[in-house]
Amino acid sequence: MGGFSMGGLVTRYALAKMENDPVLPDHETSLYFSYDTPHQGAWFPVALQAFTHFATDNWGDAPLLGPILRQFSELLNSLAAKEMARWHIGKVGDTPERVAFLKALDEVGSWPQNVRKIGVANGVDTGAGNGVEAGATAVKCDGDTLHDTWLKTQAQGDQEVARLQKTDGEPVSVRTSGLPDIDGAPGGLFTVPSPAGDTGSFGPRPVPGQPPAWLCGCPARGVRVSRRAADEARSSRLAR
Repeated sequence: MGGFSMGGLVTRYALAKMENDPVLPDHETSLYFSYDTPHQGAWFPVALQAFTHFATDNWGDAPLLGPILRQFSELLNSLAAKEMARWHIGKVGDTPERVAFLKALDEVGSWPQNVRKIGVANGVDTGAGNGVEAGATAVKCDGDTLHDTWLKTQAQGDQEVARLQKTDGEPVSVRTSGLPDIDGAPGGLFTVPSPAGDTGSFGPRPVPGQPPAWLCGCPARGVRVSRRAADEARSSRLAR
């Protein structure tokens, strides 16, 4: 039993709770499998969070684009996002919602103990980064709608990660301090153009027949992943 992304956290909590609550039945599970699950907290680039809310504030009532922007903004501010995000734009560090979620996990033992645990992430097993430099400009816009607007990849130390401005409006500066340079981790959100023609993070569709380079929004820094783990999980599932 397992899940992808948040589903891995939900399954982790459910199995642990079933093991620690005598009222609940035996979960009858031998393998717990999580895929791209943010066990140490999800990474949503602060620059991207800020731009999503900025765009919603300014164009959230637009006939076609507005509903999409409002949906993204609501998702970023949802209870689930605040519970998972390691750094939410509303608060640097753990949000009260994340603290409460971690406490709930601790109360059931944090992890299921009577199962084999396997985790897989969309990073590479060498731990090599994805080629994105810290502090690089990921997106830049200057035209009829946006003026001198840009988003940068996260760097360490004090940093201006975004400058947001409508063409007829005042600029908004978004700054961070003390965050890790995690956008370059394997599986990070921002990616650079590839020799095969993939345009990277915010370009049009990838080259036909080529997988996109931006499959994962959950960086795998510090996680060592191998195909063997996926093969073992698949074999265990087939054997059950």
